[in-house]
Amino acid sequence: MLLEAGLGQGGALGKVRFENPRLRIYSPHDAKWLSKNRDFQPVVAYTGTLAVPSAGIGLDVTATSRWGVDELTLFGNVQGVSLAKLADLADLAGGDDLARFLPEELQKAGQALGKLALTYVSVSLGVGTNGLYVSSVSCIIGMPDCRWKIWGDHLAVRGLSCQFSIFLKKIKF
Repeated sequence: MLLEAGLGQGGALGKVRFENPRLRIYSPHDAKWLSKNRDFQPVVAYTGTLAVPSAGIGLDVTATSRWGVDELTLFGNVQGVSLAKLADLADLAGGDDLARFLPEELQKAGQALGKLALTYVSVSLGVGTNGLYVSSVSCIIGMPDCRWKIWGDHLAVRGLSCQFSIFLKKIKF
């Protein structure tokens, strides 16, 4: 059995927006069937779209909830999203240009990094005495065209990807 319901208009998570939020609940129709089909455990999930204005993109995300845990992580594997520069994710990263966190040699490479592909994103939300807050943001950026010469023509890194994880203070939204 699958139940689904809209949860209103969504809201701001810092400079990004959580749009089209939905609650989805799955439960097998009976215990006997579940005992023979253990891969189909009951689950409660939230789905929606993370809109990132600085990049002009919307990302489909999902979060499964766990009872007794005061945190929920929206996550999504991303395909087909190219970025002109890491600064496009400034809204997701809390205003920072992620390029400044790369090793100096890669920062100097600039456009030589080649195309940038967003491949994964997550936003963790916590619940405190003052309500909801964003506790962390993570994303993985693929740089398939990157050619980073570490030691002349003898050693080079190709097809690099970087994971950026940002842990935030309790910022209420």
